[in-house]
Amino acid sequence: MRTIKQGANTGDCVAAVIAMITAQSIKYVHSYFRRNGDCGFTDMEAAKYLLEHGYILGGVGCHGESINIKTMKADLGILDLSETFGYVIVKSKFYKHSTHAVLYDPRIKMIRDPSPETPARTELSAYKIKEWFPVSVGDFKPPTKHINTMEKIK
Repeated sequence: MRTIKQGANTGDCVAAVIAMITAQSIKYVHSYFRRNGDCGFTDMEAAKYLLEHGYILGGVGCHGESINIKTMKADLGILDLSETFGYVIVKSKFYKHSTHAVLYDPRIKMIRDPSPETPARTELSAYKIKEWFPVSVGDFKPPTKHINTMEKIK
């Protein structure tokens, strides 16, 4: 996996993170959503894109002012997020009252930051984590039909 950098002042951090997860380019992500150029993507669009590419975003999302992954707990017991890829929302280092999407890579135990102003690999401790969503990178196959939120996946 390589760190994909967004363009300067583009707001394309989400596109860069989901491109890294799926080994695609930001241009591919834009074409997938039929968009031209930088416009920013939502977390819901990221979840949809990842699901349609065989990945699950979330499942157990953790939210807070400043999250410490060593002490997070899931409803079903201790969840060690340091062992899973993470779609992570952090406090922006450059824009007050803004957030920024980055990717936690458990293989190198570091953040892959798409911002052109930061190193490609950065220590997790350099960020104030706002949200952390584990990413399933297994052999998941997305459903072939739309699933109503009230239906159970068997």
